[in-house]
Amino acid sequence: MQQLAKDSGIEQRVIFTGWLSREDLTAAYQCSDVVVSPSIYLDNFPTVNLEAMAMRKPVIASCFGGSKELVFDGMTGYIVNPFNIELLAERIIELLTDKAKAALMGEAGYQRVADKCSIQQQGQKMLALLQAARTGKQ
Repeated sequence: MQQLAKDSGIEQRVIFTGWLSREDLTAAYQCSDVVVSPSIYLDNFPTVNLEAMAMRKPVIASCFGGSKELVFDGMTGYIVNPFNIELLAERIIELLTDKAKAALMGEAGYQRVADKCSIQQQGQKMLALLQAARTGKQ
């Protein structure tokens, strides 16, 4: 990827961070206008999307894997096929140039995470599953 960035003449605009500490990751999200996750890996629930939405950032995510279960296309960000480079670029440019739309999507993403993915809600769901398993009701 670094060589591709260099060959494309964009190496001064791309930052390859490697592993980030929790503090540095939080700072990176805060500095971001848009979070793009064009993975072709079939991750069932990419936490990068959850983290970005919790930081009120719009997300452009892959149609592969579980991203489409969290990111609502056109509402909290966009779902794209990462092999469709033209559409991916259009969506990135759109959110970088339309700050109002990006802010609305970021806020919608935050509300979705706050409403559906809080630690308290996940704990309650886990307790309900454990209780159902104990009683034989599923």
